[in-house]
Amino acid sequence: MKKLVMAVWCMAVLLAGCGDKTGQATPAAVTCGDEQAQAGVRDAFLHELKNQAALGLDEADLNKVTAAAATLQLSLFDVRTDSSDPTHQKAACKAMLKITLPPAMQQQFADVGQAMPDLASTFGHEGSSVEVLAGNTIQAPVAYAVQRTDDGQSLYIEAELYGLGSEFAVLLTPLSDTSAQAAAAAHPDGMSIEQLQQLRREAESREIENRIAHAKLNTLWQDLPADVRTDLRAEQQAWLADIRQQCMAEAEAERQESEVDYVDQGQRILACNTRKVEHRYQILQPYHIRTPEYEAKEEAAVNSADPRPEVY
Repeated sequence: MKKLVMAVWCMAVLLAGCGDKTGQATPAAVTCGDEQAQAGVRDAFLHELKNQAALGLDEADLNKVTAAAATLQLSLFDVRTDSSDPTHQKAACKAMLKITLPPAMQQQFADVGQAMPDLASTFGHEGSSVEVLAGNTIQAPVAYAVQRTDDGQSLYIEAELYGLGSEFAVLLTPLSDTSAQAAAAAHPDGMSIEQLQQLRREAESREIENRIAHAKLNTLWQDLPADVRTDLRAEQQAWLADIRQQCMAEAEAERQESEVDYVDQGQRILACNTRKVEHRYQILQPYHIRTPEYEAKEEAAVNSADPRPEVY
């Protein structure tokens, strides 16, 4: 699950009560329904979509996909506040993001010799949180946090898109010339659009598995008796210092042995990190006594919408 941090600077939100540098105006309270916050979520989606589309496309093809993405009609509704912290000018929010493919997009696909992709086939896979509505419209849940900087001059919006950007990148990929020239919407490396879509779903699953592994290890470490943590701290810190280098070396060895190079190197490192965190979790188990209370705590950490910070 990727997070994008977008800064909405004061000059863009003067009418929203951002304040000025003289301190004459008091910044307006941060709310989830603030239009600048919602604009930040929409920008985060487009930014993520562009980043995902950039995988495997040259600049010319990426420009076509980016131009098409800019025509998408985006709106947030059912905005609700999970929590609010007026003291720190911060709010945690949830909403539904509605995305509509404009009629002109059908012509864009026709120009590259492609039929308009079917939304149901793109987003209707098992486990998808996306709901396909009538026509060329979908809706999906998003979560975001809004916080004003200490000087009151900007808002930071941290948006969780649950892989939506990568799904739309797959949807718009046929607009590129490389895809249009392939006989059956084949990807230049010999993969079909469906196979590429599956690879991206697998990448999202790796991210979820990594978050769960870290959440479990964090929870276990914090639940150990204080004296045990003190005894293990040097060992734990040495393990943390080595894990990155080990995973980079393993990922490179795996890449050299692989006959195909469909998997991004970062994904190999992520999978290695997950394995090592899970192994460390098993090593620490004998130092810990599981109780029903602890199991409830661990389950809550695993199910949390946001990964807990690494505190070990």
